[in-house]
Amino acid sequence: MADDFSIANGLFVDEEYEQALVHYNSAIETEKERADYYVKRSFCQYKLKNYTEAVGDATTAITLDSSIPIAHQRKGMACFALEEYEAAKEAFQIAEKLNSTPQLKTWIRKCEAELEDEDEDDDEDDEEHKQPQQPTPAPTPTPTPTPTPIPTPTPTSTAPAPKKYRHDWYQSEKKITIEIFIKKVKKDQAEIEIQENELSIAIKLSEHEEFQLSLEFFGPVNPANSKVEFLSTKIEISIEKKNAGSWPDLEKKEVEQVKSIDTEDTGKPGSFNKKNWDAILAEEPEEKLEGDQALNKVFQDIFANGSDEQKKAMVKSFTESGGTVLSTNWQDVGSREVKGSPPKGLEMKTWKDAELGR
Repeated sequence: MADDFSIANGLFVDEEYEQALVHYNSAIETEKERADYYVKRSFCQYKLKNYTEAVGDATTAITLDSSIPIAHQRKGMACFALEEYEAAKEAFQIAEKLNSTPQLKTWIRKCEAELEDEDEDDDEDDEEHKQPQQPTPAPTPTPTPTPTPIPTPTPTSTAPAPKKYRHDWYQSEKKITIEIFIKKVKKDQAEIEIQENELSIAIKLSEHEEFQLSLEFFGPVNPANSKVEFLSTKIEISIEKKNAGSWPDLEKKEVEQVKSIDTEDTGKPGSFNKKNWDAILAEEPEEKLEGDQALNKVFQDIFANGSDEQKKAMVKSFTESGGTVLSTNWQDVGSREVKGSPPKGLEMKTWKDAELGR
């Protein structure tokens, strides 16, 4: 509501960014279609150095109203802080077309300088790979008595460790965006498969290197309404959620089950016995869970063993009620919005986004 928004703005001016974020969250929970609310919260997230969340809020504001210059500027600033200079430059250029200012021109020059440095670094790396080191000629040996030759051990060649590539995500009420930070990937190098509940990515980087990512979404998505962009600094995948709402995490967490294979000694030469892990684990004392841990374990077991409809019902009821209602009855919750229902004696507060770090 307007009061929360005004309070948040006052706290922001006083540099009380944590408290301001709480009130921005409350204001947005009440009015989710206000682009200016998301712009303000984006800058608050930026001040708190929550740069990924700042990009997400700015992107949501642009989705609601793409004619707001400051929304594009906030996105550019957060992208720059994440070292996504190509995306930052694009955002600043759009903002400048809408409202040209000296500050935006400065930001664009900073992006161009960073991109030039990246290109120079890439060129140097390429030259190092292209030009093999020339062996240093050995000096002419002085004749000496021939000693008994001692065999020299051949050094074992060590394969270079594979590079690690970062990936991240952010969300709005209606979609998720996944970013994979690998530079200069072409479309024909990548195989990206988006299904209702999972994502699979394989990128051929070189003859001996391949990046792979596979994950199961927290909730169902619409693969038909997805978009993949190959940028100079990253790959960006935007996918529509089937059910609007906030996800607590990108991936679904399930209870891991230990699987073991019982084997018998064959008695043959060279055979070996594999450990029976069930028997070994049975000897370990079982950890006794109490309180919230025990309750969470029950919910995890229900989710892991439930049907698809039960899982959908749990996700929908939990997200729409702000974590106060958990139902497995899809026929009951599938066709209605699930209202929050706090425990007896407690008052419902819309702190969900703050708890999630948004």
